[in-house]
Amino acid sequence: MKALRRQITDSYRRGDVVPVQFAVEGLLVKAVAISNLGHGYIGTMLSKGHCFQNEHSLQVAEKLKSAAEQSPREGGVVVVVDRSNADWLDEDAVVDACFGEESLAFVDGQMLNVRAQGVFRPSAATRISAVVSYTRTWVEDGVEYDLLFLHNPYARVPLPPEVGHIAGARHMRRKQVDLHGTR
Repeated sequence: MKALRRQITDSYRRGDVVPVQFAVEGLLVKAVAISNLGHGYIGTMLSKGHCFQNEHSLQVAEKLKSAAEQSPREGGVVVVVDRSNADWLDEDAVVDACFGEESLAFVDGQMLNVRAQGVFRPSAATRISAVVSYTRTWVEDGVEYDLLFLHNPYARVPLPPEVGHIAGARHMRRKQVDLHGTR
């Protein structure tokens, strides 16, 4: 959105004549009129479809990488992602950022769910013990929050088993499985 706003502002300052088209990461927006207030464009519309894919998980991944870099070398860090006020950020984006984006693979005659490379891997983010995905806006069975612990299998300091035993909290751990039968 910042890049789009910047393009629109620059175009308006140059005095570009409408209609003017802007493109940012595959999103095309067309300004069709100038505001009657004397500044800015109005009537923007989506001129081509935009396929939202993994941009939110990529944003979370960048934040997690930054947090890992700022964390103490010895590790043991828990990063909390509060999704309460971000209606664009769902739990799946946080899971995909940590463990990799999920897809289907056909291996040895079987259809399997597999994940691409996420932030949690042997060579990176090992200072992070877990990421906690949290929101106060989800209510089910009287619970006023949703809390998911995503455990880093490559953490220098794994979370002790007693951490995170909170009513309603869920935990997710990823197992490494060799697709050819050995673990």
